[in-house]
Amino acid sequence: MKHKIHQLDLNLLKVFTVLLEVRNTRKASERLFLSQPGVSRALARLRDFFEDELFIRSHYGLTPTPKALEIGDNIAPAMTLLFSALEPSDKFDSSQLEGRINIAMNGFIAPSIASNLCGIILEKAPNVEVVFSNWDRATPENILHDQIQLGLNYFPLEISKQLSQSVLTTDRFVLIGRKEHPLITGEESFENAAQLDIATLVIPNWNEHKAYVINSLKSLNKECRMRLRSSYLDVILNSIQRTDMLFPCSESLANTLGSDFQKLLLPDDVIQPGGEIGLVVASKNRRTPLIKWLKECTQEAAAEIKID
Repeated sequence: MKHKIHQLDLNLLKVFTVLLEVRNTRKASERLFLSQPGVSRALARLRDFFEDELFIRSHYGLTPTPKALEIGDNIAPAMTLLFSALEPSDKFDSSQLEGRINIAMNGFIAPSIASNLCGIILEKAPNVEVVFSNWDRATPENILHDQIQLGLNYFPLEISKQLSQSVLTTDRFVLIGRKEHPLITGEESFENAAQLDIATLVIPNWNEHKAYVINSLKSLNKECRMRLRSSYLDVILNSIQRTDMLFPCSESLANTLGSDFQKLLLPDDVIQPGGEIGLVVASKNRRTPLIKWLKECTQEAAAEIKID
């Protein structure tokens, strides 16, 4: 093998190190933004070069051979440093990307930005598949381990310092009710309302244990009753259409709803929950061309969010 070391493509070693980590060609293709057949072809070339099977297919994915484990012990740490140092940002071409781009979002944020962001990404990278998911308890860990490339949630988050978070844009909270709600038609004033019935959208890892807006409204000496908690936005919207419940939500989300709903601004003396939207990536990846490009796409989409 020594006599043909000059024939080895370093990109093949990058495929090898990822396969050794994820042990699945589909997951490797998503991580590398290559097609799955492309990963399989690279594995075939690696097998030919090292004269070993390297990975054996099993019920659970790929099992590395003793030779693969030996190679990995010797080169994996060096390859991680090498490719992170030498990745040329000025040669990044989004049109050549393939595979999946995984993005997690807080449910209050997604309706106002996800469709714009999807359009921007697909226009610049027509060969990728965009996957949006709800931010949940596992999201920070999934970002850290490259299963999710980018996350959006309210800033700041109590998360690992191995994750980098920065402010993307600013939002504010309002109350949403059916258009015939007494507070919206003016039949009743906010100041004179003795009680407010609240429905809230539950976002894992954010407000599942804290009723932010209810705590804020208590400063007005009003009785606020939590009448509905749900992780399904359509359940919330259908329910407030049929009742006098109010739904605290971001104004960017409120502006995407139809004419059946009207928003009610919170009084000026109410201390609002933090409205800054944060962008979260793995610290180890924040300077890579892909993540820099994704952040630019997200900033472009955020600029189109409508706040009155």
